[in-house]
Amino acid sequence: MIEMSVSNKIDKDIVQTLLENYNEINQLRIERQKSASGYYQDFREKINKNQSDVSSFFQI
Repeated sequence: MIEMSVSNKIDKDIVQTLLENYNEINQLRIERQKSASGYYQDFREKINKNQSDVSSFFQI
């Protein structure tokens, strides 16, 4: 990343901010990923339940 910032491929200020605050930013990333994962699991469970309900409704 540092090499990319030196060659102006990514913004130097962003790299500096990330490196200076890495632990805090990483902790936020971990928390957000856990939250998103929980949301996704709930979403999948609702889809699976709805598919099951629809399938049982149309059984002959």
